[in-house]
Amino acid sequence: MAVSFSKNLVGKTIVKFDCPKCKVRMRAPLTDAGRDDNCPECGLLLKIPGEEQLSAEQESQRKAEEVRKAAIAERELQRERKSVETKPDPTPPLALIESERLGDSLDPTEWLEGAANLSEEDFKESLPPAYPQRPQPTNQPAGSINPRNPRKSKQWWHDTIRIEPIHTARYPALIAYRNILVMCWWLMSALVFISAVTVPIGLIYTAVQKSRFLNEPIDEQLAKLQSPIIQTALDSAIKNQGMPLGVARQIVLFTRLEFPEFPNPLQLIDLSEPTTPADTSNFASKWQEWSQTEVAEANARRISSSTFVPSASVSSLLFLLGMAFFYVFISIMMLIGPECIKLAIDIEQAVRER
Repeated sequence: MAVSFSKNLVGKTIVKFDCPKCKVRMRAPLTDAGRDDNCPECGLLLKIPGEEQLSAEQESQRKAEEVRKAAIAERELQRERKSVETKPDPTPPLALIESERLGDSLDPTEWLEGAANLSEEDFKESLPPAYPQRPQPTNQPAGSINPRNPRKSKQWWHDTIRIEPIHTARYPALIAYRNILVMCWWLMSALVFISAVTVPIGLIYTAVQKSRFLNEPIDEQLAKLQSPIIQTALDSAIKNQGMPLGVARQIVLFTRLEFPEFPNPLQLIDLSEPTTPADTSNFASKWQEWSQTEVAEANARRISSSTFVPSASVSSLLFLLGMAFFYVFISIMMLIGPECIKLAIDIEQAVRER
């Protein structure tokens, strides 16, 4: 007969066994071990196995109960000792005895003179009892043990968002479910942190790229104004030379296609022969004057990257605020379950200790 043991959601041990006749898998609480029962299929009368396991579990529970009672007794004893230590001495001091004996005739000067002749122990006894002082807070790191208050200080992450051990838990299934919720919270926290870092960077990068995209036509136009063909004509004008016939025709064709609004003086002359230095100088002067105007207008139309960065920064700030509210709300919703499970287990444990 194959016998196995497991625990249900509430921590009770269940024994599973097979019917010797029909091989039907049956289950029963371990507390019913040793009792007679009938198979639900064939009706065979059989005894529920697990008596040794039940005895071992009862023995472990008995030992745990003894340890718990011993711990409670030890705490009560320590509490009584502490109350006795902090209780003031009922013996009246020597000064009070002298005051009651002499009444109002006790002179402070005489008492001081008499106290000067007392021994150190008698003088200490004559003083009034000191009140017990409360332990002052010390600058101890979080989670450390305060020497004046040995109880370990509790931090919120110790109780709510830490992974509890399952093998030592009284209800392992509930603790496992709680740990799954806590791990989901940790995963959500990691995703929120990554989003809080990457999304603002992405928004600002998109704003910069948008300004670059809008400035691409302007950059292309400025690059055409500095074409090598035009530079050849300008170099010839600086050297006071004429342009070859092929260069002059290329300039006319280039300006007609790319800059039709430019009044090219070369179009008014006959290009069957190379141009003269005067024609070259005339073209260079008109081109420089016209190109400077075009460059100024292009720079005026240029969009700076700082135009979109403030709006991206505001969007990033709104995103972070929304993410913060979302994170707090989801954290509360996700951690209520683990906290309720832990609270229920603590309440059940406190009830058992009573």
